[in-house]
Amino acid sequence: MPELKYRMEEICGEPHQLYPPTTLEWPLPAFSPDGKYYVDITDSRFRRAKILKLYRVDTNQPLGTYSYFKIRIFCWAPDSSGVYVEDYVPGSGTDFLFSTPGRTGPVKKLLVP
Repeated sequence: MPELKYRMEEICGEPHQLYPPTTLEWPLPAFSPDGKYYVDITDSRFRRAKILKLYRVDTNQPLGTYSYFKIRIFCWAPDSSGVYVEDYVPGSGTDFLFSTPGRTGPVKKLLVP
């Protein structure tokens, strides 16, 4: 998968984030603009990771998964071809000398198969 650098303001229309939610409203499952697919997020049972699952609306059958330690889900592509995500590892520690900085990966478009 080619790693592309996207500006979320250009793709999503505004700084937008579906997961983790930035408001008290839980926006998942998030449906594609054409209403044929949706994504949801679950915790892994075997490791500390988040799993994004893509489903077909008409069958509720999973089409694919994507997993990483932490995931930000931004928005669906306007043509329903995929969803934009970003992997990240939050920083740790509270003391400047003993803290670990967080890491953020590039924004990726996970495609609908």
